[in-house]
Amino acid sequence: MRIWFFWKWGAWKSTFAAAMTRFIQQKFPDKTIIAMDGDINMHLGMYLGIWPVKMLHPLMKEISDYVFWQRDDILCDHFIASTPPHRLSNFIHCTSDDTFLQKFADFKKNIALLSVGTFREEEVWKACFHGKLNAFDYIYNHLLDTNDDIVISDCMAWIDNLWTANYFVHDISIYVIEPTIQSIQVYKDYQAATRNTWLHHKVIINKVTDIQDKAFVLQHIDETTILWWIKHSESLRRFNQWSFEALDDFVTENTALFTNIHNQAVSLWKNRDVYLDRLQQTYISKCDIRYNDYHNSTLYNHTDKTFTYTDVIPWI
Repeated sequence: MRIWFFWKWGAWKSTFAAAMTRFIQQKFPDKTIIAMDGDINMHLGMYLGIWPVKMLHPLMKEISDYVFWQRDDILCDHFIASTPPHRLSNFIHCTSDDTFLQKFADFKKNIALLSVGTFREEEVWKACFHGKLNAFDYIYNHLLDTNDDIVISDCMAWIDNLWTANYFVHDISIYVIEPTIQSIQVYKDYQAATRNTWLHHKVIINKVTDIQDKAFVLQHIDETTILWWIKHSESLRRFNQWSFEALDDFVTENTALFTNIHNQAVSLWKNRDVYLDRLQQTYISKCDIRYNDYHNSTLYNHTDKTFTYTDVIPWI
């Protein structure tokens, strides 16, 4: 299962992603948990006590070559992050001995952390952060996780991810929203942009102080989508003052919330056919907008259209 914590900066989505990871780590100590940090601020590893971390975006070519592997339908130079997989691709598994995780992840006990990274000094004014997220597209599209596996993501804020495949690769998206018009409007914009998709989402309302906050939120958001209301938390206050041990206190205080998120994620059936169809549409769109002209070739005319995930995951 893939659980995504998402929203604008300052809503504490990284805190919730870290708390969910710690909850799962305590509940399933024998499972390998993949934690993915796609936020430019790179807080997830720090919150989980994993620091320093590898930055994946400088290793993009290595990641691309790893998953490309032996495929024979396209040229390696024509392989972009949203290219659908192939039966001869190299796939990733949610196990501690997986060769990809061993090479690219930072481990702490049963957590395998994958971090996109942030800007390096030499990239200022020269690079866009969105391109760095291609590392995650390569990973997600070649990740053979099941509902028994656990992947928790803390990814970029606002609606910027609609240019990447990141917006549809998760089984459930948890929006961490504040009771402000700015936060709610971004939520509405995102819902409008993705209304014709099959995305599953729930909302956590954070930083609730009184009944007026709740009434304000309910004027704008359907209550059936709201998973939890988080009032002022002394544990969160201490945690955000760098008392990292307070994260476990917050997890304990909100066990029911994290249990609810886990149960909802488990209940969702991962439809790989729908996922692949969405990926193919995204790939074609990206090729038409940018990559066909760049390579002077219609890239999607060369990819193998017969691939399905059942070729490599016989149990689905």
